[in-house]
Amino acid sequence: MCPKVGALVRIRANFRADRGSGTILAIGLIFTILGIMTLVLAVGYQSLEQRRLQSTADAAAIAGDDALRGLNTGFACQIAGVIAKAAGATLDRCRIVESDIYISVCQRTMGIVLEARARSGPI
Repeated sequence: MCPKVGALVRIRANFRADRGSGTILAIGLIFTILGIMTLVLAVGYQSLEQRRLQSTADAAAIAGDDALRGLNTGFACQIAGVIAKAAGATLDRCRIVESDIYISVCQRTMGIVLEARARSGPI
């Protein structure tokens, strides 16, 4: 047998031994992409929840300021607590300094505690 033909037979034998490795590589690539997508979605969800919580803190501060100025009935911190609770958050701190109201709300999402602060009062 000619040496060139023997080399060709060995090359073909090596290709046959590698059968199925592309499938394993493709499955690994699919799981890697799915893992990255899951991480991106989790970070995006946390960012969205932080924005919603900040909006809740702003709304609670404005409602508390309205009660402080006499536009609504009730106590400012209680009104702010009701607004926060309606949005699924917890009123952490409520402080009134002269005619300003400072609100801090928190919310637990996916095991992470998010916090937002807001201030309302005359400019």
